[in-house]
Parts: sequence; C-alpha cells; structure tokens
Amino acid sequence: MQEAACPTFESGPPSRLQRKRNPFPRFLATIVVLAASVLTPLCATPDNRIDTDVASRATRRAAFVAELLDEGAAQEALTEVARLRAELPDAAEDALAPILPALALEQGTFEGFSTAFLSTRDPHVFRVAGCALHHLFKDDPALAASHSELHGQVELCEGSWSSADQAEAKRRIDGAQAAPSGAPASRGGIGGWLARGVVWFYRTFVGTAIGDRCVLQPSCSRYFLQASRKHGLLGIPMTTDRFVREPDASAPDRPWVKTPSGEWRHPDPVEDHDFWFSKNGDSHR
Repeated sequence: MQEAACPTFESGPPSRLQRKRNPFPRFLATIVVLAASVLTPLCATPDNRIDTDVASRATRRAAFVAELLDEGAAQEALTEVARLRAELPDAAEDALAPILPALALEQGTFEGFSTAFLSTRDPHVFRVAGCALHHLFKDDPALAASHSELHGQVELCEGSWSSADQAEAKRRIDGAQAAPSGAPASRGGIGGWLARGVVWFYRTFVGTAIGDRCVLQPSCSRYFLQASRKHGLLGIPMTTDRFVREPDASAPDRPWVKTPSGEWRHPDPVEDHDFWFSKNGDSHR
C-alpha cells in the first residue's frame, strides 16, 4: 500500500502566458462587447441585481477582514466576521470561504487548528496549524487516540516545521493572540477608531458602487487604517497627502509589486512617509 505523504504546495510565479492573435476583426469584437454590456443589465431581473449587489458588498467586507488579519488585528477581524454574518447571512459564507482557514487559526482552539490544517491551501497556515495540533496531541494522548486519523496526518508533516512555525504555534496555544512586537495592531486611540468606522462605511456602501480603483499597495483605505493606528488623528492629513501624491506614485516608471491576491500595484507604504513623525525611530502617538 502506498504510504501517504505530507501535502506540498507549489510556489513561485505562474508561467507567462503567450499572447494569441484575436481571430475576429477588432470592430466585430468591439460590437459584441458593447452589446453584451448593454443587454446584460436589461435582461437581469431585479432579484438578480440585488443578489449581485449583496455578494459584492460581502466580498469587499471579507477583503477588509483579510487585511485586518494581515495586520495582526485578530480580535477586530473576528468581530467584523460576526457583523458580516449577521448583516449579510446569505452571502457571508461564500465571501469568507477563502479566509476561513486563517480565521480558524486565530481561534487558538483544537477545533480551529483542525479546520485550518484540513482546509487551507496557504503553506504558512498549514504548517502552524499542524505544529499546534502536534503539541496538543503530545500533551493529551487521549485526544490523539480519539482523532487517530488526524493525528497520523499531522505526524507525517513533522519534519516540515521551522523554528518560527513552532514558536508561533506555541504562542497561539498559549492564547497570545496579540500582534507581534512592534506591530500597530489596534493602536491609534480616537484616530484608529475613526479610521475603522470610515473604512467600514466606504467598503460597505461606496466601494461596491465604484469598484477597486487604487493602483497603490497598500490600497488607500488600508493606508488610512495603518496610518491612523500608528499616528492617531495624524492619519487623516497623511491620507490626504497620499491622494495628492497618487498620480506621481503610480507613474509607469515606478516599480511594481504583486499583492497576495495576484494583482500588480505600485508600492507606497506608510513607513515611506512618516519618518518626519519619528524621533530616534519611535513614532509619536
């Protein structure tokens, strides 16, 4: 019988696609596109348009949750998930599906680690969840016996955990859900609270209408969150300054970075523009 092995994840950029010549005349393709763009809204029923709007709102709210997780604001992310499920119950689960393993990991429980280990396609989440389960099984033989199949899968992956993975797994087991040292997490006082409210309103009501137009990384709404958490109310003039700089920051000759979602954007982090707030490396709050 073939022995099971620890799953592996592909890494690296995808292969470059070859450009293919369009076999149709350009004017015919243009007519088809224009006709489809005009007829599609007309043919859609009101219920379909409402469902599309709800799904779009849920998707943008889920993207906001993902950004909170990236910034280490786990408790805020879990709170936003609860709100999303209460306000948009029919669309929430589909929108949250890609980040459910990461959310499960943040729970710091056996059930959360199990869900993350079995469902994620993120190598980091997979390793940390597996390492956490390994320690839980080691400390509780009865738990390992009652989940023998899962225990066997975890043990197959024992050699793939780095020291950083093990340290994070132990931290999560111990219940240390705070962001890593030096991360802005939920700082900012009134400014941070105001930024979260403004960004929530924008992504729930405004962003669904105008779409994602920002070509900078992080996006302008996320930049506002980070600047407000780090510098409080000073995040407002910093974001205003960013709006003024955006045409220059997004010039074609500027460097590009690939976001976790696969989009290409111009890097413009908060750290590049708050040096004049700092003294000896420490930001005023």
